[in-house]
Amino acid sequence: MVDERRDDLQAGNPILITQACPRANTDVGGMRPDVVGNPKLDTGRPSGELVSQFFNTAAFASYCPGPDGPFNFGNAGRNIVIGPGVNVWDFGLYKEFRLKGEHKRLQFRSEFFNLFNHPIFGQPGGTAGTPQFGVIGGTALDPREIQFALKGVERSQNEKARLDKHSGTLSIYFFLHAWAGDG
Repeated sequence: MVDERRDDLQAGNPILITQACPRANTDVGGMRPDVVGNPKLDTGRPSGELVSQFFNTAAFASYCPGPDGPFNFGNAGRNIVIGPGVNVWDFGLYKEFRLKGEHKRLQFRSEFFNLFNHPIFGQPGGTAGTPQFGVIGGTALDPREIQFALKGVERSQNEKARLDKHSGTLSIYFFLHAWAGDG
């Protein structure tokens, strides 16, 4: 197997490679094809190439026997292909404004989800012998989302004294957000 460099913050989920026909004549779903090459392709390719062929589909031989056989099981291991990873940066910013003569504040919030708008691809098709084999059909997560909010906040006397020391400050939070995809 080839050691590959990944640019994502979280590696993708494994993909179970199966084939469309019951080659072992067991009438049980999920037959595996034969591996005849290396299924890994460079993940640094342009997005258009990744979507049309995420892994090397020629590395799998899908054999469908006739009614008289020969019947056998494929040699593809379980979860030998890893799907697209996740690279999501979320960013938030908020500021509180004190309302005169009261223990109340008005908070303005701005939050950005998937700040850099990285595409988070869904899993490619894993069934050999179908047109969707190795093709990514969509995204797993939404593109960039931005939300703004105003919120009224009432503070106790202790909180008010503490916050008055920092009056006029701007709070910023910036974090990475990673989670498992559809699997």
